[in-house]
Amino acid sequence: MPASSKQSERRQRLMPNGIPRWVRIYDNGGKTADRYCCVYTGLYNNIGNKTFSRERQRPHYFRDMSVNPCHPQGVGLFGESSLVIDRLPGCWGGPSLGRLHPFLGRRIRFQDLPVECQRVVRDDYMSIWYLQDA
Repeated sequence: MPASSKQSERRQRLMPNGIPRWVRIYDNGGKTADRYCCVYTGLYNNIGNKTFSRERQRPHYFRDMSVNPCHPQGVGLFGESSLVIDRLPGCWGGPSLGRLHPFLGRRIRFQDLPVECQRVVRDDYMSIWYLQDA
């Protein structure tokens, strides 16, 4: 199988129909300037390791955004943490869709983000997962 075909297949697996698969998105309803938070999940931080190893993991990434993250007066903060920031005590991951996270807000679908936020998240995701823009 040609490399471009493998890359295309990988991209479709990680971004079915152009929607990032391994993200959890939150909306705090406008309580703060950084209304939306995207938590990047999955094993992107262990790419290239033959076995899962906590010592070799890179940080976990997230992005806080306003409605217009690329506007000069908007918010588009990219951050990293040694832990997944939305993991609740006693749970493997964040809350399910529609449920409220204590400090991030209500979990929403990627499609519910403003278009500009979707673009920023998609760009981050492609960079994090080493996907070519094809």
